[in-house]
Amino acid sequence: MKFSSDSHNRAVRSIAQLMEVKLIELENLLRIPDHQKPISMMWVNDLTTEEVRLIKQTIQELFGVLVQFRDHYEIKPVEISLKRDITFKTALLWQEISGATGKNMEGYGSLDKGLKKEFEEYTSRMSALVNTLYQVSN
Repeated sequence: MKFSSDSHNRAVRSIAQLMEVKLIELENLLRIPDHQKPISMMWVNDLTTEEVRLIKQTIQELFGVLVQFRDHYEIKPVEISLKRDITFKTALLWQEISGATGKNMEGYGSLDKGLKKEFEEYTSRMSALVNTLYQVSN
């Protein structure tokens, strides 16, 4: 049964979309320790086998309730462009890396010129590659 108000229907759809995204993220988190090649972070699987089983079971139950929620409120799935989503997320990533400058690092204290140059070379390379991702997806 749909709500009579479009605003209510949009709110209900937003709840469903948020739940779906977060449940997918939770599922993916359970896969990270098995496939992780640490760079700057390393997830440590400090869950017992039983905890993992219960988490997976609960996520599946949540997906089931979410399907019922969708059906009850007649939520039609919206198409989300993978290209657009990658472009958006890449733009956010570019915004973060473009703010990582040697000048900004000096805000934390004086910085050796050689170290500043190295830092800027790395961030410049990362920024260029993020820009490539943006160009490919846009």
